[in-house]
Amino acid sequence: MTFKPILNYLIRKHVKKDQRVPTLVYGAMVQRVAIVSSEKYAPEASEYAKRLRSRGVQTVDFFLVFNSSKSEAKFENRIKAVTISPKNFSLFGAPINKPDLERALLEKYDTLIDLNVGQSIEADWIIVQLNANWKVGKKLKNRENLLDLMIDGNLDGRQLISQIDDYLLNLNKPKAA
Repeated sequence: MTFKPILNYLIRKHVKKDQRVPTLVYGAMVQRVAIVSSEKYAPEASEYAKRLRSRGVQTVDFFLVFNSSKSEAKFENRIKAVTISPKNFSLFGAPINKPDLERALLEKYDTLIDLNVGQSIEADWIIVQLNANWKVGKKLKNRENLLDLMIDGNLDGRQLISQIDDYLLNLNKPKAA
């Protein structure tokens, strides 16, 4: 289990030294998507991942973050996702015993969709570590540097997905302006 102040420090340090330049990927050109979600929004996020796949998105990797290893064990085989809980991180913030997570950190994504809404420091760590051209999620205090587009408002998981999807499909087009 990670000592949270250390993980928070590592996140801030990574964001500060990261030279990543966000690159907008137009909706029709999105082929590789990473979705990071808390267990609270797992059903909605899983359904959205299926919807993206049915639209022809080549790869949709789903990262499901749990508050405890007990709740992770309940979900592990019910949903196709990289499951993560505090036990998957060492005291100093390094991922342990998660080959699927380590493989995913080597992937390159067009878009990262954050449905975690700031509920987990472990999810924030994954968000900064994943290599995505463009990162979108809900606007929350103290997370300004994690995402490229932040959607403001008092939205639940379904509403947030709807707003993100609307942006990806309708507003994010080469001739939208």
